[in-house]
Amino acid sequence: MSQDVAQRDLDLSGFRVLKVGDPQAPGDATRTDNTTVPQPNAITGLAGQSLLAAPADHVHPIASNHFPYVLSLSDSTEQAQVGATEALVAQFPIEFTPLPLGQLIATLAAVVQVDSGTGTFNLRLGPTPDTIDGDLLATITTASPSFELKVNTSNVFVDPGVPTFLKITAASDSTATARIKNKTVVLKSVS
Repeated sequence: MSQDVAQRDLDLSGFRVLKVGDPQAPGDATRTDNTTVPQPNAITGLAGQSLLAAPADHVHPIASNHFPYVLSLSDSTEQAQVGATEALVAQFPIEFTPLPLGQLIATLAAVVQVDSGTGTFNLRLGPTPDTIDGDLLATITTASPSFELKVNTSNVFVDPGVPTFLKITAASDSTATARIKNKTVVLKSVS
């Protein structure tokens, strides 16, 4: 004797048929969750734990043009600046156009020293070569008469999307000499 399809516990593929409600075990017939917002994209996609089709806890992988990236620039030479006038001591041209647009952070690391008072070293993002211009991203200072390593990271800023320069400048109090060497700038995408 045969049963009506609506009365069977399993469908022809062996999956349990539920008439109402969410699936309760792997292999149950399922439906989509059309109300819950999915998780944000991430570097690696994840299937999620929900038994619903297209579960709300799944994660899509980031599109290939939005993968996080890190760009490191360095200059090991030593420069000195006497006085309070900000002087350009290094600049790195960057072609931002082919990089994925998004938000960035920049970290300035250097070995610095000042004869007396305070030495100030700025990282700027500016468009004009050999000129102190643009947005101030990060600053490191020293009052040490001997060389020391200093590091500072910028706030998040928007990728300019055009060719520009990362510039390092130096200044000191009055007639003191500020020195900087082993300069490194690391750009990292954050979205």
